[in-house]
Amino acid sequence: MSKEDAALIERLGGPANLARRLRFDPKKGGVQRVQNWKVRGIPASVERDNQWIAKERRALRKEVVEG
Repeated sequence: MSKEDAALIERLGGPANLARRLRFDPKKGGVQRVQNWKVRGIPASVERDNQWIAKERRALRKEVVEG
């Protein structure tokens, strides 16, 4: 899953942009937190609370399947 999550984070503009969209404070490690998700995976709670992320995941999977 982490490879898919890494691709999803990049699709969403990278760790800094995603952290901004989630309103994580960059001075409190918000960007590093998102960067860590590239290895550990995006937490289910974050995806559940931000349905637009789940929508982008579905779109990414569809693109991979269709080729």
